Amino acid sequence: MRNVFLMVLVNFTTVLVHPLYGGEQAPAKPQPDAAIVQLLTTLADDFCRADTKGVASLFTADADFLSADGTRIRGRNAIEKAFGEMMAAGPKRTVKFHLVEARRIANDAAMVDAIVQTTPPRSPDHTPSITLTLVREAGKWLIASAHETIDVIPAPAAHLQELAGLVGQWEGQSSAAAGGTTKSTCDWTANHSFLIRKFTTSGKDGRSLAGTEVIGWDPRNGRIRSWVFDSTGGFGENLWLHDGKRWIIQHTGTTADGGHAAATHIVTPVDGNTLSVQTRDRTINGEQEPASPAITIKRSSAKKPAAKAPSATPGLPAPTP
Repeated sequence: MRNVFLMVLVNFTTVLVHPLYGGEQAPAKPQPDAAIVQLLTTLADDFCRADTKGVASLFTADADFLSADGTRIRGRNAIEKAFGEMMAAGPKRTVKFHLVEARRIANDAAMVDAIVQTTPPRSPDHTPSITLTLVREAGKWLIASAHETIDVIPAPAAHLQELAGLVGQWEGQSSAAAGGTTKSTCDWTANHSFLIRKFTTSGKDGRSLAGTEVIGWDPRNGRIRSWVFDSTGGFGENLWLHDGKRWIIQHTGTTADGGHAAATHIVTPVDGNTLSVQTRDRTINGEQEPASPAITIKRSSAKKPAAKAPSATPGLPAPTP
């Protein structure tokens, strides 16, 4: 049972992630205008509902849209028509905007750079980005111009941007009763296609184990997944789901003695360098285990995700979410 406890503790603390909404910047940078973030959220929601009137209403009457293939569309009515034709002709897609930077250029004007995540992706090897010029009319931000480009960014890198805050070193300790401690380091692989975590965990009885977690994008199912392997021979898989500002992480695994483990981890941000992690619905071989008390995870290194979008060249800075 001690190995089972350690396996559960490992999976209880392998979800050390800095949960951010798609457009939030690194902690050291100022937050973008909430109204600008809401504009991107509304644009994505209207697109996902195939609400062409809603999409068009977010543009100015004389807006200019330049697509990645060089097609230029002028005016709100033409934009509504073009989006309607595209949605009718192509497969149904969902879209999400990952804010790279939002900057004011005047009191009532702003520039926004974002990476566009579509599911299913428009291209298996490239990810579109968009630059928006916003103007404020009657107190409301509207898109005056949009310029879409196709960047040479591996698609997985765009999907993993929300987890860029995980890069660095982390330490955590559970309740005095459990007595568990954990340390981990995380960094990008080449091209930012995966994140790899190395961790060590110890129980109050002095037993410890080490392990590796590989976090990646599952293009077939359109989800973030991670795979965990520990030094006793146990292994498991996590499915990551967003719930507001929290991550709900569903775990299934195999313990070193062949048992089946399952749990749900809930990760909630406290501040830019602190997380609260709670585990519930924990079972071992189908038998319900008590819910674990929340633990606090803190960043122990100064390394933060860089503010630039990734490039196809390995070693360049990782994007901020």
